[in-house]
Amino acid sequence: MKNAKERFLPAGVVTAIFAVALISSFFSAPFAAAQEKKPKQETAQKEKAQKALELETMTVTAQKREENIQEVPASITALSEIQIEDAGIKDMEDLVYYTPNLHVVKSGNHAEQQLIIRGSFNRMNPNPPVGVFVDGVGYSRHLAYDPDFYDIERIEVLKGPQGTLFGRNTEAGVINIITKKPGNIWEGKVSAGYGDLEGEGYDTHDYSGTIRGPLIKDRLFFGISGKRYFSDGYYQNDYLGTDDVEDRDDISGRATLRWTPTDVWDIILNINADRYDDGFGGFAPLEEMRHNTHHVNLDYESDLENDLNGQSLSLDYEGDWFRFTSITAHRDVDYDLAYDMDFTQVDLWRNYYDLDQDQWSQEVRLASPKDSGPFKWLIGGYYLDEDYDVDCTFDYRQGFPAWGIPPYMTTQKSKLHTENYAFFGQATYTLWEKLGLTAGLRYEHDEKELGAALLRRP
Repeated sequence: MKNAKERFLPAGVVTAIFAVALISSFFSAPFAAAQEKKPKQETAQKEKAQKALELETMTVTAQKREENIQEVPASITALSEIQIEDAGIKDMEDLVYYTPNLHVVKSGNHAEQQLIIRGSFNRMNPNPPVGVFVDGVGYSRHLAYDPDFYDIERIEVLKGPQGTLFGRNTEAGVINIITKKPGNIWEGKVSAGYGDLEGEGYDTHDYSGTIRGPLIKDRLFFGISGKRYFSDGYYQNDYLGTDDVEDRDDISGRATLRWTPTDVWDIILNINADRYDDGFGGFAPLEEMRHNTHHVNLDYESDLENDLNGQSLSLDYEGDWFRFTSITAHRDVDYDLAYDMDFTQVDLWRNYYDLDQDQWSQEVRLASPKDSGPFKWLIGGYYLDEDYDVDCTFDYRQGFPAWGIPPYMTTQKSKLHTENYAFFGQATYTLWEKLGLTAGLRYEHDEKELGAALLRRP
């Protein structure tokens, strides 16, 4: 039997094969790594592009706690500071164009404001079905608040009944306004505007400014803002020969002092004041207005003066087991209106309307902390004391000659005192991170005392 001979490759061939393999592995390793890295880069780029298209998270306090707007189980429209400025939203009327199911009826001044949500409003009743809240303070009368929006952090419009958490006068919905608070950065802003209608000299000036920042870093902060608006109006009174029928001179301001003595306490004192001096008499028969644009014929120039001021003190404590909130507020309104009731150049009937409104309110809440898990709860109490005094005078300048009645005046005086207190609570339990079960209850007691008198004099 022959022994099989073993065959060996020459040494030079072996060396050449080894060199080729080594060079191939040297170049193929980075290529393989690049091939493996490429999908990761594409995935990262896709995620980055997707995040660029995502909307910024909007935090709201529609349920009196900070929440992502996407998690609020209510019909809500929220506008941020940037959206308000970019859209040029300066008052309630402008808000209508960016809020579905909201309508505002005004007469061109700071008097006849009617807020309507989903078609619900009260024309004659001074208790509106749409609640207006500013930094947690509820205004019980629409005449008590008709702001020009400046230095606003956010506006939330809730549609539908909000009685559990917000209480009285919220059958149709709530407009929740949050102003900007001073912090650790000094910042300021000024703006100025001028307008002239068709070169006819109806000058309008609009100025606003704000500055805020730290007095003591991390502990004490201060902010102040204000606005001035004045205009010659848009109508001429041909009968009296004046061109300032609806002239306006409005000024408003707000000062905020914020104190954070520790990391868990946030104490804010807010003081605000507004003065509106508006012409009111731009009314005339419709046919006259159609054929005589910007001209009216009135024997008496009307005027509206509305002085408002408010103060509020809010305390907020964020603990490990609960959150405590207290809001003490005062609001005072002095409203004087005089206008030509017959809307003609004949001196027949004038009306004088004087209103004084003074309210004190106190709200206290306990709520679960921010990271409370699937179970969130809130309980609280509310108290309101309000005086609402109205003097309405009808001046019959000619009397009623056909009936032998000489000129005379009648004054209806009324005094309304309202005392309201309420207890409320709401709890939500979240199942499977998506489904939330919410239950709420409010007990409210509203007591009113009315006194009225009718006076007649020549």
